[in-house]
Amino acid sequence: MPTISPKHLIHAATLMAALTGTANLASAHPWFVADKANPGTAYSSIINIPHGCDENGTIKITMKMPEGVTDPKGEDSGKWKASSKTTATGASLVIWEGGLLPTTQNGEFKVSFKIGDVKPGKIIYFPLIQNCEKGGSYRWIEFPTKGVDEYDLETPAPLIEIVTGEIKTGAPKKMDAHGKKMP
Repeated sequence: MPTISPKHLIHAATLMAALTGTANLASAHPWFVADKANPGTAYSSIINIPHGCDENGTIKITMKMPEGVTDPKGEDSGKWKASSKTTATGASLVIWEGGLLPTTQNGEFKVSFKIGDVKPGKIIYFPLIQNCEKGGSYRWIEFPTKGVDEYDLETPAPLIEIVTGEIKTGAPKKMDAHGKKMP
């Protein structure tokens, strides 16, 4: 019986992951392209959704606005229609639906809102739910607690850091699958 070397096993596993396009999908999470904002200003950015659901596509995205954020508005994108609504409990939501984000594709959804008098240095989190075509969902709703890095969470909510001063714009920096800036 032939022996298979560890090098060949690693090569085979890498090839299978590339062919199936599903390697580490569950570890990639939504993030804002512009992840910094000034207090008391209008904000506009793209929320990056790095993949659809594991076995089927995403058909709906719902993002909850945190305290200190007002006047949310999503932008239509292709077949995706954006709407804003306020729940019975007073929570503001931006919802995109009507499209299909396949498992292995990246989706970008434009959103704008006003940031109130939020203290500089504060990080605000935007819980987000991806509803799947054949049922189920991804619930990106975790916030880090003291001593826990957001990149160590299983399902972290997208975030924006509130800063003072000029925010540089331009081409987005390279990000890893977790939305963490790469050198």
